[in-house]
This record gives sequence, structure tokens and C-alpha cells, in this order.
Amino acid sequence: MSTYSVIAGIVLACLLLARRLANAGALRPKEPGFRYVYINSDGSVRELSRSEKESFTKKYAFGDTERPYGKDRYDQRDGWGSVSGFIERKRVPASIVIGPVDPDYVRAPFTRELIREMHEYAGFKVTDSPGGLTVQKDPNSQVNEKHLFTEIYLAHGRAEEEKAKPKH
Repeated sequence: MSTYSVIAGIVLACLLLARRLANAGALRPKEPGFRYVYINSDGSVRELSRSEKESFTKKYAFGDTERPYGKDRYDQRDGWGSVSGFIERKRVPASIVIGPVDPDYVRAPFTRELIREMHEYAGFKVTDSPGGLTVQKDPNSQVNEKHLFTEIYLAHGRAEEEKAKPKH
């Protein structure tokens, strides 16, 4: 056996191993469609809209907070306790149907106005400042801000999920 045959064999074995590892963790057979899908807060799964797909194909600078986050597992929860989020299609259990999306849906960003509303709703005094917003808590407030912000954030997410449903 020649040196070239041995090297070719090793390269071929490495390529096959790499392909096998790339499909490791696949919970459903290979199927057509965009690589990522979206898990709604109720656990249902849908395709991505055009603008969501664009956010996955766009180039981002290292550390850019606008870059979409992809979950590793279907049942993984985020810091807010929600199962919602983007995930690779192959990581969705085969028993779960991937539903349609309104192709024109565009996710509403967390704007300065929304952040202001969240804080004011929680009983904070909010004023504009050169660098953004200044937030002051009422020292007598009995509000559990973490719980309240979690509820507001999750409600915002559910409202966005409703907007993403296809129009009939």
C-alpha cells in the first residue's frame, strides 16, 4: 500500500467522522427547509419569516448583541424561564410538527419606548439623559421587579408569537 493510499484513507475517514459528528444530536430525519426554526413559548414550533432568515445569514461582529441566539436543546430555557427561541431544525423532536409562519412577519425590537414603559409600569421614575434613560426606584416600593419584568418580557414574546402566525 502506498503512502498516498494511506493518506487518502485517513482523509476519507476524517471526512466521514466529521459528517457523522455534524449530524450528532439529530432528533428528526433530514428534511427540506431553512436550517433554523422557532420554538414558541407554548412549545409549538414554526418556520422562520424572511426577516428572521436574513438575521441568520447576516454577518455580525464578534459580541454583537443583535446576533440571533440558537438554543442547543428543545427543552432548554432562557434566563427568563421561557422555552421560546431559535433552534436548529434537526434538534426538534420528530414528534413535533413544524408549523407555518407569516412570511412578512418582522419581530418588533426592544425599543427605548418599550423599555421606558416596562420601568414605568414597575413603578420606576424614568427620565431621559444624554446616554439613554435614567431609572430611579421608589424607595417605598414593594414591587418584585424581577418577577414583574419577567412577566412583561414573556408577555411581549407571546404577543410577537401571535403576530407571526400566518394570516388566513
